[in-house]
Amino acid sequence: MAGGTSSGFADGVGTNALFHSVTGVAIFPNQESVVVSDNLNKVIRRIPFSSSSVSTIAGGGPTQCCNADGIGTLALFNSPFDVTPNIDGNRVYISDNVDGRLSVLSLSDSSVVTLHPVGSAASSLSQPKGMAPTSDKLKLIIADSGNNRIVSVTTSSGIVESVAGSTQGFFDGVGSSARFNAPTDVVLSPDNNIAYIADSNNYLIRKLVIPSQTVTTLAGTLWAPPAPSCTDGAPGTAKFLKPVSLALSSDGATMFVADYDSHAIRQVDTSTGMVTTFAGVCGTAGYLDGGPSTAKFDLPNSIHLSSDNEMILVGEYHGHRVRAVTTCENDVCPFGMWRGPCNANNRGACLECSKGSNSLYTAAAEPFNQDKCAWECVVGYYLSQPLVCSQCTNTRPDNSAYSANGGTSNACPWACVDGYEQKSDPVNGTYCSLIPASQCLVGKFESPSGPCAGGHFFAQGCSRTPDTWEASLREVHGPSIDAGITDETCRDWVNSLCEIFGGNVTNPISEELCPRAMCEIRRWTLERRIGTCATISDCPNTVNNTQLICCNEFQWLITTGCENYNFDQVSGLVNGRISHPSTGVDVCQYDPKFCVHINSSPSKSATFAAAAA
Repeated sequence: MAGGTSSGFADGVGTNALFHSVTGVAIFPNQESVVVSDNLNKVIRRIPFSSSSVSTIAGGGPTQCCNADGIGTLALFNSPFDVTPNIDGNRVYISDNVDGRLSVLSLSDSSVVTLHPVGSAASSLSQPKGMAPTSDKLKLIIADSGNNRIVSVTTSSGIVESVAGSTQGFFDGVGSSARFNAPTDVVLSPDNNIAYIADSNNYLIRKLVIPSQTVTTLAGTLWAPPAPSCTDGAPGTAKFLKPVSLALSSDGATMFVADYDSHAIRQVDTSTGMVTTFAGVCGTAGYLDGGPSTAKFDLPNSIHLSSDNEMILVGEYHGHRVRAVTTCENDVCPFGMWRGPCNANNRGACLECSKGSNSLYTAAAEPFNQDKCAWECVVGYYLSQPLVCSQCTNTRPDNSAYSANGGTSNACPWACVDGYEQKSDPVNGTYCSLIPASQCLVGKFESPSGPCAGGHFFAQGCSRTPDTWEASLREVHGPSIDAGITDETCRDWVNSLCEIFGGNVTNPISEELCPRAMCEIRRWTLERRIGTCATISDCPNTVNNTQLICCNEFQWLITTGCENYNFDQVSGLVNGRISHPSTGVDVCQYDPKFCVHINSSPSKSATFAAAAA
């Protein structure tokens, strides 16, 4: 969503913005923007979904310290850790995990005031981290990490009350008898009666029933040597590497966990404690967008779930980014599609995006859950209105065509068509000129931008001009099967290959050879086989009263008839000739115009080898 590939401090759009250690992310209740705690930059940032443009709304930056109330960038923080909007979305609570301060940022005037400690009193909090506001707006439930406890803070007075825990360790129990080891985050059930706790250094998810202050273990396995691991499964089997941040679905049934050292987002069923890996590759750090099983994170340190349960925001401490993860299963849609809302089966349909007329899509929707696919006008059109592509109106010369769209200008780029080149002079201005045949290379196809483009070629010394040579009259293999053969195309083909068959400008191939060439073309290229030819008499076909010699696909053509051969014994081409496999005699001495080497595959065309006249 935002943030570059390196740490830094810079406002900007998307990846142009820079963060340094994101420790808190939260989506405002209206789901229009995101608030971010940029810990080591000592600032609070804001990102609207509509633009992904990052701006600093409070804090003086990485060189300014320490805690001081003020307006906007005049307010100072020491180490802002978590950010939590209130239910109305008009205030943001900020925890400072170095000096135990709680602050309130008012969005109406960007003012920052201290909630705790009150007055000149010392803070009773030690490294306060994750916070959860109650739905009645009267309390904040906070993970008081350094004191290994969960506390309640009155939002009107800043008074702190201990709810559970007091001593580092592990113990399920009631009130202060329960023990935690550096709890880092807390989320509340929809009825506010249950607090789920990321008991970070115990590698557990704990459950606190607030009215009775009873603490139990919901998921994970207590850390034990040699090391923790990333393992899915039921309570007592599942393992976390370091659960640091939590997000709870609106119905309280599903919890998402930022498992810091596993570089993954884990999922917990709150009724059973069953743990699965939701996104990321457990144990592998990196940066890779994609589906849940292939995406990679780098020390995910904070997460927040949108109120519609469709998107998880992930703040990466070492990745210096804010990432967006869809909770729907088909999170990647094709070009021109956007992922619609999740349904009861947790699947969002891929829906067609809106685009302008005479346009084409260039990407899928980004963000994934909004109808915002990238598209552009087709060639020869420009964007005349927000969703309308109109035809370009600029004048272009004859024998030219538009080569791109005009963007927002009605003057589209153009280029000369195949066989023409752009020229300019004082009399004619800019125009497209026919490329002379002399510029075409002998017997060679040119690229689409060359002088003999468009599948045409020209053989010097032959009678045709380059714009009449069909691509089917191939340089060596002859006409294609689909093109068909006529006497005229045969003559054209032989003439165009005059040098290949031994002729030249002063001594061209005589026209009477065309029927024989036509036979060979039909025989090998069009695969019009007439069966096994043992002798010349077995090939009675004639064209223009000329006897044809048509051997089958595994025989040699020699002057006296057709002789069987083993393809594996062919010694190969030597200076355009083929040696007979049994006698070693150069077959071309018998017929210098038509030495034939048959391909091993009957479906392929024969190759005609050049021989000296």
